[in-house]
Amino acid sequence: AITITSPNDGNIFDTGQAVNIRLSHLYPDNSVKYSIELKANNTTIALVKENLQVVWVPNESGTFILEAVVFNEQGEELYRSPKVDIIVEQ
Repeated sequence: AITITSPNDGNIFDTGQAVNIRLSHLYPDNSVKYSIELKANNTTIALVKENLQVVWVPNESGTFILEAVVFNEQGEELYRSPKVDIIVEQ
């Protein structure tokens, strides 16, 4: 299972402010190669490294739905995190 542990639902940020995103990946299947993509409104914003942290700087305001998606090496989706909604203000 993969979960976004930070930020939390409803957190508010300013446009241009760095958003520190942290993930928890419990019981990863290390018998297969996998990759993790971080998505905002279903658009990939980062590939997640082994430290499970990403810094994202939104350049526009609005509501963003963050999700982490785990893919196998063939690019097939294995599973995704619960959604986290954040708000970015002007």
